[in-house]
Amino acid sequence: LQFEAMRWARDQGCATYDLQGLPDQDPERPGNDDGHRLEWLKTGFGGEIVTFPAMLERQHVPVPSWLARTLKRIER
Repeated sequence: LQFEAMRWARDQGCATYDLQGLPDQDPERPGNDDGHRLEWLKTGFGGEIVTFPAMLERQHVPVPSWLARTLKRIER
């Protein structure tokens, strides 16, 4: 399905197609984790890996930051 979407986009004149990033690599298991296989697949289409700054999260409600961090830890 991704490949067909890429072909359609190319036919419409698109020069780039975003494959939505790669997971962080596990330094303890170089070359053996899913991230390396996914990187191999995505770069196999002839693209390049582009690194962007990390996402910035902001609290939009007046919840104390310690409570927000605690809730995030509980979710994991």
